[in-house]
Formats: sequence, C-alpha cells, structure tokens
Amino acid sequence: MAAAKALPGWRHAALALLIALAGAAALQAMGRLAICACGTVKLWHGVTYSSENSQHLIDWYSPSHVLHGLLFYLALHWLRPRWRLGPRIVAATLIETAWEIVENTDAMIER
Repeated sequence: MAAAKALPGWRHAALALLIALAGAAALQAMGRLAICACGTVKLWHGVTYSSENSQHLIDWYSPSHVLHGLLFYLALHWLRPRWRLGPRIVAATLIETAWEIVENTDAMIER
C-alpha cells in the first residue's frame, strides 16, 4: 500500500526526465552538439568566448541554469500554492527546458 502512494512521485520524476530528454533531442535537432566537437569532455570549461563554451559538463552558465530552475520552482510555489511537489517540479523543468531551447536558437545566439 505504501508503494502505491509513492508511485505518483515516480511519475512526476519520469515526466521531468522525459521533458529534459525531449529538450536535449530538440537541441540536437537544431544542430547543437551534445559534447564538444574537439572530441574531449572536460568537467569545467571557464572560457566564455570560445568555440568550446557550453560544450562541456560545467561552465560559467551552469549556475544560472540551476538558479533559473529554482526560481521557476519558487514562483510556482507562490503562484500555485495548492500544487504538490511533483507538479511544480514538472512545470519548472518544462519552463527551464523551453528557456534552454529558446536561448539556443540562432537568433538568440547571434544577438
């Protein structure tokens, strides 16, 4: 019986993961590389004005993505106080994923 109550949480986590994977697929379809074209993957890349920017695991923009997700979650906590944890995480993941896709469009990158 206790496992049945935990199931909705797993559904929300799975949905958030699917949203993130769909975002990654959308970025791939837009021609954005998942890893650096240089053939290596670094834990940290600190040069913002380089062809390797945003091509490694962590860079100067990583904290902003985490912060955006937390702020979206917090905003949803205020805007939708009756929503439970799972729906807010799914919505925050959806908003952050959409943000990531928009900021990686050619128009935004050229701007």
